[in-house]
Amino acid sequence: MTAVHDQGEIEELALSAHLSLGNFEQAEAHAHRSLVLLRPYMQRDRAIVTARLAHAQLGQGDLELAIATAQSIPVGVFTRHPRVTRLLGDFGIKLHAAAPSSSFTRTWDQYTNDFRRSNA
Repeated sequence: MTAVHDQGEIEELALSAHLSLGNFEQAEAHAHRSLVLLRPYMQRDRAIVTARLAHAQLGQGDLELAIATAQSIPVGVFTRHPRVTRLLGDFGIKLHAAAPSSSFTRTWDQYTNDFRRSNA
């Protein structure tokens, strides 16, 4: 536990645990608390928590909010941190599994395609 420095990081650990267990409402609550408590310079942690928050929202079936949350991660943070990229890739896979022909899924696909084109 010496790697954990404050309550924001403890909330982040709780978020991860609840997400792994499929307790999406509890995971979302921990995510919101973590985002409030994380120090401003902790951009990578903030992006990871935000990506996990999107997963929790998706797990609750709130596709529109989940996509908006995922898209709120700054592109500069997204591109610099492989864990964030992996979490958002997994988000896309789960979104396709949950709602393969949804307009929300098409919105996410367009967003990721635009992102790839602009960074190619």
